[in-house]
Amino acid sequence: MESLRHDIRYTLRTLRKNPGFAAVAVLSLALGIGANTAIFSIYSSIFLKKLPVEDTGSLVEIYTYELIEEIGLEYSVSSYRDYVDLRDQTTDVFKGMVIYNVNFVVYDTGEESEYIFGEEVSANYFDVLGVKPILGRTFITEEEGVVGAAPTVVLSHSCWQNRFGGDPGIIGQAITLTGHDFTVIGVAPEEFEGLFPIIRSDVWYPITLDPLLHPDSRKLESRSYRTNWIKGRLKAGVTPEQARAALEVVSARLEEEYPETNEGRKALLIPTDKVSLNPFFDRVVKGFTFALMAMVGLVLLIACTNLASMLLARALARRKEIGIRLAVGASRFRLIRQLITESILLSLAGGAVGLALAYLLIQILLTVQPPLLVTLNIHIGIDGYVLLFALLLSVGTGVVFGLLPALKTTRYELTSALRNEYGLMVGRLRRLGLRSTLVVAQVAVSALLLICAGLFLRSLGNASSVDPGFDLREGVVVTLELSESGYTHEQSRAFFNELIARVEALPGVESAAMTERMPLGQSIRITTVYPETPHVEIDEEGVSIDIATIGPNYFRTLGIPIRSGRPFNETDLTEGEPVVIVNETFATTYWPGENAIGKRVQIHDTDEPFRTIVGVASNGKYRSLGEQPRSFLYEPYSQETFSFAHLAVRTSIDGRELLQPVRNEIKAIDRHLPILDIITVREHLELMLFLPRALASILAGLGLLSLILGTTGLYGVIAYDVSRRTREVGIRLSVGAQQSQVLRLIMLDGLKLVGVGTIIGLGLAFLLTRLLGSMLFNISPADPITFAGVTVLFVVVTIAATLNPARKASTVNPVEALRTE
Repeated sequence: MESLRHDIRYTLRTLRKNPGFAAVAVLSLALGIGANTAIFSIYSSIFLKKLPVEDTGSLVEIYTYELIEEIGLEYSVSSYRDYVDLRDQTTDVFKGMVIYNVNFVVYDTGEESEYIFGEEVSANYFDVLGVKPILGRTFITEEEGVVGAAPTVVLSHSCWQNRFGGDPGIIGQAITLTGHDFTVIGVAPEEFEGLFPIIRSDVWYPITLDPLLHPDSRKLESRSYRTNWIKGRLKAGVTPEQARAALEVVSARLEEEYPETNEGRKALLIPTDKVSLNPFFDRVVKGFTFALMAMVGLVLLIACTNLASMLLARALARRKEIGIRLAVGASRFRLIRQLITESILLSLAGGAVGLALAYLLIQILLTVQPPLLVTLNIHIGIDGYVLLFALLLSVGTGVVFGLLPALKTTRYELTSALRNEYGLMVGRLRRLGLRSTLVVAQVAVSALLLICAGLFLRSLGNASSVDPGFDLREGVVVTLELSESGYTHEQSRAFFNELIARVEALPGVESAAMTERMPLGQSIRITTVYPETPHVEIDEEGVSIDIATIGPNYFRTLGIPIRSGRPFNETDLTEGEPVVIVNETFATTYWPGENAIGKRVQIHDTDEPFRTIVGVASNGKYRSLGEQPRSFLYEPYSQETFSFAHLAVRTSIDGRELLQPVRNEIKAIDRHLPILDIITVREHLELMLFLPRALASILAGLGLLSLILGTTGLYGVIAYDVSRRTREVGIRLSVGAQQSQVLRLIMLDGLKLVGVGTIIGLGLAFLLTRLLGSMLFNISPADPITFAGVTVLFVVVTIAATLNPARKASTVNPVEALRTE
């Protein structure tokens, strides 16, 4: 410890004598460590935080195995009826089992209404989780299943504070949710925000009240109505394997008793500690987070190579000091430890500054919200895991990237070192090319990041030229949810009809239409179809395709051409024969070379009546701008009603001018009806561009940062090389070499390094950018313009970085140069 303290004091003294070196080294590392720490904080907030409930070790997640084609989600939700059977038939292994799901509910103050998040839960929800209220009580088991029981609700701490001012007298008061009075019986603790990690629940109410809130719902009766999540708590001494075996027995029994709804389904169990969102989505989110960390890690790699390069240059400048130490008996190990201590202190200082930078980046990230209907509730911050990560990263960086320079610089020939000459040291370093290798690595990584950024930036520029399949350039999109306000299907249809008539009467409105799914929107609806065709064999499972339920004037409002046949008419939209419209891909897939008009399909199930195709619409983009052509089917809203819908408004003026008039018309019909979202068509399309734009911004920032760090490293290498070759330059000038020849010689050395690094970077980019193809619009992952542009950029940067050192070398006084040691 005494020698360690001596090394630290000595390092601090030497760094104080070289503040410029210390500042550059610390700042370079801070940029890399800070960016990595910020990204890790996202991972920590999602995957490392424990639920604020009692004993998470005995909690398990229970899913229904259901492999959905096209999505591949086998860890799926469950029905209420299946939950009841699983709960009642596994009491020997489970201490308790809860069911829950999250919905929008309408909170009505009497003056205005707004959507809040409500969790429908079983009455034992809080008891099984071990969550104690800070005010009042939670649900009692007797309340579940009692017909006509008084509606009760538990408030979240944030809801209690923000909407009721933290009033302790709220217990026993009534609040209006979805048109019904609920009695407040309790307030949850502040740290508990529900069981959905990215959504903050505002209220909890018994799931058995669902028929009261949604009269048309069959959630409590139908086994095929799967919308709920299940969580269980194991009894003491019961292992997950034992519980899994018990669930398999019950699943087999349900499959035998209810083959129509439970055939092929089984309950899956995973310990809660191993799940954050859902096993399927966990893999997706982790993959995306790791990809971000890998990209940011490349910047840290550049910063670390800069550190190694600077440490090597600094050690070479101290060669006489090192030689003296070796001469008086210092061991090589002792010298290496001294140099490693210096690199670790620099890294720790960089880590400390990096933490401050990470905090700033986190605050910026918290202000960025995807254009979704809901606000994501992610608590990103500097917690214990993040601090430990930053510490380990700092120490690891200091050790790994300080060790190689330390090993190299302690191999000097003692005589040459004492003379303060380069001797064999120079020859070895020039052959090994350590600093040059570091520069090549920096350039290669910078080139990779810049090419990825360039591809995304050019892709975004091309996005406007992608044909989305509909011609709706100016307009408004309104999102409404009527069932949460107590509307029945018939009332919903009457509301939409009146709203369309009112909106179409507004100045500047050309037409309006309702649809439960907007193209390139946030929702995806998939159904099973059974085309009546001799060309394609259709098995009993049918074919999964995308579908939308639409109202009158849909195709005219969105500007979607009908290639053959006709759009839906008034008869189709009321009580006509069952009909559908398909897109071109659907028609050519199942009736190639034939006219699809008049052909028939079954939708949802083989027990459903056949529906006749009356029109073929042009292809479009339904999920993303970069998708390949996919089959799509439209059905009229008379044959499939909906309460969640979008109102698409086609306008001849700027859509922003009609946002408030459309809002006023909605309130004129029902002033208590909250609006989920009301935006322009341009804002609607922003959703599809959010991820590519975010990636382009991140990559552009990382690319620029890496370019700056790489240029700094290149400048340092060239400047150091020039200073080392001062005597050589003097000899060349004294024997007749021209200044232009010296200038060209020095600059060529820099161009060679950058050339090698650029070639390596281009090769890596050519291989890796192929993975980005699905996220690019009208541009190849091997776009020659992007690759050529980055190459030219590095040539320009190299010239700029080497020009000053080369100019100084070419103007050196030969006499002074020859006197240099």
